[in-house]
Amino acid sequence: MNLRRKVIAASAAMLFTSTVGLGGLAIGITYQQGVSNVQGELEDLIQLIETQDDPLAAALYEFDGLSVNVGYQLDDGSITMLQEVFVSSGPEDEISQVLDLGYGEALIVSKSIKAIRDLVNQLLPIVLLSSLGFSVLSGLVLYGVLRRDVQGIRSLAKFAKDTTVGEVSKIQNQRVSNEIQELAESMQVMVATLEQNQQNMRDFLSDSSHELKTPLTVIRGYVEILQKEAQSPIEIERLDKVHAQALKMQNLVADLLMLAELESQSSYQPSTFSLGELVDQVIEGQKVLDPEREFESTVESSVKITADPALLERYLTNALSNIRIHTPSKTRARISHTASATSLILIIEDAGPGLSSELLAAAGTRFHPDGKNGGTGLGLSIMKGIIQKLGGHLEFSQSSLGGLKLLAHIPKSPK
Repeated sequence: MNLRRKVIAASAAMLFTSTVGLGGLAIGITYQQGVSNVQGELEDLIQLIETQDDPLAAALYEFDGLSVNVGYQLDDGSITMLQEVFVSSGPEDEISQVLDLGYGEALIVSKSIKAIRDLVNQLLPIVLLSSLGFSVLSGLVLYGVLRRDVQGIRSLAKFAKDTTVGEVSKIQNQRVSNEIQELAESMQVMVATLEQNQQNMRDFLSDSSHELKTPLTVIRGYVEILQKEAQSPIEIERLDKVHAQALKMQNLVADLLMLAELESQSSYQPSTFSLGELVDQVIEGQKVLDPEREFESTVESSVKITADPALLERYLTNALSNIRIHTPSKTRARISHTASATSLILIIEDAGPGLSSELLAAAGTRFHPDGKNGGTGLGLSIMKGIIQKLGGHLEFSQSSLGGLKLLAHIPKSPK
């Protein structure tokens, strides 16, 4: 149940309960007051005749014409009615007062309260119906009062999910509560601050990566020169380790720079081209580096896609390079495709060792180690970022070939 329904239901229930309670209290007071009046009237009548020399005769004279029943109780307990104005339907419908005449005799004066009870029975449904009506009316009023506020809260929820939508500007044009206006303004400031911090981080990452590229290239060059001049096996082994770490650092810096470029790139240039031809082109480039690798593609040249070709080529290159680097040389790799109503699904899978279920769940997370090859997880993160930049999403699963399976969902129409 949403907030507006909860507030309306709670308010209506409270109003209904309070109205019924107040109405019931008023009815109860009315009933008790009526009973008290009858009791007072009977007490006054008893006091009127009890001071007379002959109360029995006085009762016949004084009560004549009054709406009371008068009974004479003998010493044997029998009662003779001296005056009967109403027919009693039970002790609950009348109030009686007794005057002791002595010698076991008594005078009983009774008056009906049936009219009071009937009035109460008539008022109860009126109170219930009026309470229900007031509750419905208050619910409608609350609905109108809360409508703008609830719309404002929904707009804030949409803005929190996607900060690119202009929901906050809509709130500012609505007549919502001051608290929601303040919350909207605070969220705008918060989002602006976060975006600025992210931009600062991207700028720092990009600048740092650019600055690190030159010294790393110099270090790698000198190490390669020293490798050629090295004579002893120990020197060669040590320089090989330094060269491997320098190369690893270069690759890491390149990956960081690519991530920064992906995040800072606000748009891309889509065009329609042959997906099959692009896949074949990337496979040819990988075969130059690894001639023994078996790359199998079932993507025909007739398969067309509308996307940024440079980004998609980068994704394919990274994916196939990842297979080439992290699987044995003769490991089989397969590229295929399928389609859904809105997306083209590009599938890349290999017959390598794959990832454990734990690592598979964390695939695509930055700086998450692969647990075996010493990777940082940036490669999969870059591929995930490229597909997201294309407006789609990337899934990681276990391949039927035994290794890793990448399913890139790319929209048929660019976003």
